[in-house]
Amino acid sequence: MDLGSNIDLPALEQALLEQYPDLGLLVVDTEIVEFPIGEVLRVYAKTPVNIPGGSTMVTEQYQYVFMEEMMLYFVTFTGGVGDFTDYVVVFEQVMESLELK
Repeated sequence: MDLGSNIDLPALEQALLEQYPDLGLLVVDTEIVEFPIGEVLRVYAKTPVNIPGGSTMVTEQYQYVFMEEMMLYFVTFTGGVGDFTDYVVVFEQVMESLELK
């Protein structure tokens, strides 16, 4: 996404916190963390997914949001409520090795 103007991570965090409930995302926590690509906003959210047949499954996700020049990037990792924490270390390893070319 081309930002077209300069925005910082705290302002982006505030905008997402205001808009995500309208999209059905329950934000549990946010944090600005450091990775080799720079500062990254990590959003921890729970998301209901409507399953055919009328049931609903809740997923957990980390969204890593960062900017490079005037581009905005979202990297999302999703897992089931029962096993999400088992994969957090993998999510962190991927973010540690992420490079933009």
